Amino acid sequence: MWDQAFLLRHVPGESYENYDRVLDETIERGYNTLRLDPLPQVIDLAKPEKVFRWDDPHTPYMPWGWKQAGEGPLGAWLIDFMQKVLQKGLHYTLSSWWFTDQSVSNPLGKEAVAPRTHHEGAELWVKMLREWKKRFGFDGLVYVDISNEVPYFLTSFLRRYEQSTGPWYDGGQHFSPAQIEVLAGELNPAICDLQREFPEVRFTA
Repeated sequence: MWDQAFLLRHVPGESYENYDRVLDETIERGYNTLRLDPLPQVIDLAKPEKVFRWDDPHTPYMPWGWKQAGEGPLGAWLIDFMQKVLQKGLHYTLSSWWFTDQSVSNPLGKEAVAPRTHHEGAELWVKMLREWKKRFGFDGLVYVDISNEVPYFLTSFLRRYEQSTGPWYDGGQHFSPAQIEVLAGELNPAICDLQREFPEVRFTA
């Protein structure tokens, strides 16, 4: 589960500096599938040379994210990484945290505009996956998770959800019928739109 770390730690001296090495070590450890956040809210694969900058999170332990300030062409790094993933015969899944104010931190500042709904999130995925299909195809893609840990990381949806159904998490209880109705009403149309656009891909949330 590498989330955004494979992009935001692809800087000198960091743990994903050498993509060939980390992928070879992954295979040596017996793994065959990677979970990745390709930052669909900011990366445009049609313009991969755009340079992004991110600050030091001032957090000592962030295995899923980044540990220091950095900068680089995230789209170009993503292309290089995915070409190596496919060359080595690895599988992968895609997901997104969206970096809202509920997140641990937002390294990409105002450029990381989170969707307000899962339908808006699906629209961002459509844009990215159209370019993804041209560049990489969908071989090796196990599924696309349109949003990580629903309902937590889309702040505006979480507020609406809690207003209509009460707190989303009170100690691990099952979703209530009312919560299921709200979640299904939010997620099913977004997933249906994605399935119509990309019938060869599996989507979840």
